[in-house]
Amino acid sequence: MAVLSISAREFSAFRKLLAEMSGILVAENKAYLIETRLGSLVLETGCESFSEFYNKVKYGGDDDLRDKVVDLMSTNETLWFRDSHPFTILKEILLPEYANRARENGRTSIKIWSAACSTGQEPYSIAMTFIDAARSNPDIAKLSCDILASDISTSALRLAKLGRYESIAMSRGLPPEYRDAFFVQNGRVWKSLRRSSGW
Repeated sequence: MAVLSISAREFSAFRKLLAEMSGILVAENKAYLIETRLGSLVLETGCESFSEFYNKVKYGGDDDLRDKVVDLMSTNETLWFRDSHPFTILKEILLPEYANRARENGRTSIKIWSAACSTGQEPYSIAMTFIDAARSNPDIAKLSCDILASDISTSALRLAKLGRYESIAMSRGLPPEYRDAFFVQNGRVWKSLRRSSGW
């Protein structure tokens, strides 16, 4: 099936609309991204052009359609302990400092926000880092850690909530000792143990 073409005018309009709806910034030389990621949806909705589809998305009042557009335009690139340096800083510097402050202020919990969490590898990596740090630091062990995970992609969030990952995803940055401690394998799928283990 031929890919529906997008004109320069349509591309410019969609770039602005995507930035308004989601903060997604499409580079000026990436018209093909909108063509390839949204072309099928344009046709599925009965539209014959990107202009018609633009009007449907912008003025049609269909929140589900807007969510689909954002989902399709989201890259959702992620892996476990991505750019490992921030997790080292979290474990060795930030968590001990938070624990000291919590002790001084009589607090019993800390909160961490994982924005743009994609399919969940980042917040789960934060949780594993916290548990690992608590094992060697009694002050951290006294705390509870609430992690808020958010993303503009509703489909990515659904996957994050499930805590289920294919073997290929599990091999991208997750140390085997963490995999074996926090997940259980069922065929080709690994499932988070967070509900049964309390993490």
